Amino acid sequence: MKITGRIHVPSGVTFPASGVTVSIYNVDDSNPYGNKLTGYVGSTGGYEIRRVPAGRYALQVDVPLGSGLADEWYKNQSSMAAATPLTVSSGVNLSHVDIKLDRPAMISGNVTLPKAVSATKITVTAYDAAHKIAGSASPSADGRYTIELAGAGSYRLFFDARDATGVLSRWSGDKPSFESATASTVTAGGDVEVAPVTLLMGGSVSGRITYAKLAGTAWDMLTVSVYAGELVDGKPKYVTAATANADGTYRVVGLPTGTYRVRFELPYSLDAIVAWYKNVPDFASSIPIKVVAGNATTGIDADLTILGTISGKVSLPAGASSAPKEVAVCAMTSATKTVRCASSLLGDGSYRIVGLPAGTYRLQFRPSSSSKLAGEWWNNAPTFTKATPVTVARGQVRTGLNAVLGWATTGSVVAR
Repeated sequence: MKITGRIHVPSGVTFPASGVTVSIYNVDDSNPYGNKLTGYVGSTGGYEIRRVPAGRYALQVDVPLGSGLADEWYKNQSSMAAATPLTVSSGVNLSHVDIKLDRPAMISGNVTLPKAVSATKITVTAYDAAHKIAGSASPSADGRYTIELAGAGSYRLFFDARDATGVLSRWSGDKPSFESATASTVTAGGDVEVAPVTLLMGGSVSGRITYAKLAGTAWDMLTVSVYAGELVDGKPKYVTAATANADGTYRVVGLPTGTYRVRFELPYSLDAIVAWYKNVPDFASSIPIKVVAGNATTGIDADLTILGTISGKVSLPAGASSAPKEVAVCAMTSATKTVRCASSLLGDGSYRIVGLPAGTYRLQFRPSSSSKLAGEWWNNAPTFTKATPVTVARGQVRTGLNAVLGWATTGSVVAR
């Protein structure tokens, strides 16, 4: 059997020379999109779908973007669920199944960016009420944009400025989120003009990182990460990041007005030196920084050379099948407070704990649970209180803090 008909377009619209497709889907199939038949469409709109088995079908017409036409499901519907089904009976062809296409619904407007930033660097995306993308467009150099939409509905616009360095992305109505954005209602074939939007330059954070290369290591790139000023759901919330220049200077741009915390990281082949502003080891003790959109916050510096290092080597007993890298070595300030760990040892058991503030630590050697090795504290101690303290001065590198691990005793408990 076959289905034939004609696709009609509104007066004043030329039927596309190519790119128009007509397809049917068996609506009684458990996976109708997996049972698709596509027909032939002629240059004037006539179409034919051949070898159609008996059944019930939803018919869809797809048109190319920019054709001045809207996609459609039979009869004049916007989805498969709403389409009027076509019933094909055994031995009977369906003819004169005509479809009249409408012009697309459209949203148009103007966007203005800061001086010297081209409007072509941003993307304007329309989201429907279900927060799904309904269409997008890149503005012309003068900031004018038009988005073709699949059909009538309520839409919110997102002005994505990620490629416009330092410019703040915003939602329609100059709002920060989809939920708070101003919605525009568009009718079938309608063209809604929305209010002009002006995007602003965000705030920036800049400074210099002082660092020193450690002997026997290779460094990659200095990374500066910005987090929200307060914990979100009990965890630091990442906002954005930047890579510092070779001389340690950096600049993070595109920040909305607010309070932030800054984290500095210097990767090494074995571990990474990490510090928060001002030269503290964690989020909780870091100093919040206030940023105002359009303004520069300068002098947010870090001195990674003041952080100390502890290094040594872990040896295993004869006959051990585990690799030394399965042992974590941690600098502790109490039996439960870990400051930094070298969680990945080299093949020969060498370790290095970097990024330690000046202070006194006790080292804990933690074998993996499957290694059957006994953990210990330095220097060959069973508990934190009996461990030998290790003092690290500002920028000091302590070496030779070695350990020889033994076998765990069945049923024994290693105090921590």
